[in-house]
Amino acid sequence: MKKMLKYAVGEILLVVVGILIAVSLNNWNENRKTENRYKTILELVKTDFIQDTIVSHHIINYYEKQDSLTNILVSDSFNLDVLKENKGISSIPFSNAPFKITSTSIDLLRAERSDIKIATDTVVQMLLNFYDRYDTNFEDIDLKLREDVATNTAHLKTFENYSIERFLKTRKDEDFEYFLSRDFKNRVIMHRQLTINLHTASLKNFNESVKRVIPYIDSRLEN
Repeated sequence: MKKMLKYAVGEILLVVVGILIAVSLNNWNENRKTENRYKTILELVKTDFIQDTIVSHHIINYYEKQDSLTNILVSDSFNLDVLKENKGISSIPFSNAPFKITSTSIDLLRAERSDIKIATDTVVQMLLNFYDRYDTNFEDIDLKLREDVATNTAHLKTFENYSIERFLKTRKDEDFEYFLSRDFKNRVIMHRQLTINLHTASLKNFNESVKRVIPYIDSRLEN
């Protein structure tokens, strides 16, 4: 009877140990899956940030070319012939290049915060704060630029000697009259305050900040 009891107890212990091992393995597998998913998302965040800096460099180059044209416009030697040689000048205050930080990977990271380990990771919080700060900043800048472009375009329509249809077809000297005016020059200079002093400066700041953030992402990927 004692042998049977010992045998039964032994069987129960084996079952319990087996269950505990199975639970431990399951927890390990789940933790492993979470860790792998976390690292995959961080890789995506890193890729998105790098891609965003590439886009921002294109925008910076675009605005710097506009800035070079603005310098020609405000020079003492600017006249009709110079304007005709630099046709891009006439479009400066009527255009902008919006910039939007990619949100796909950040949204995935935000959704993973139900996991306590991810939610309490200081790098995760840093990345979310980084995105939110710059996303809001660029949205505000884009709004200012769109409003400026809309205002300048609406004003151009009121200029009685200007016809966009005629300008595109004939390009007679009188069609360039507005672009030689003090009003146009002032609008270009004000537009530059937004494109160069605000937008370009913010883009450069964003690019430098990404360089500082990437090593923190790499530190998590290497663990």
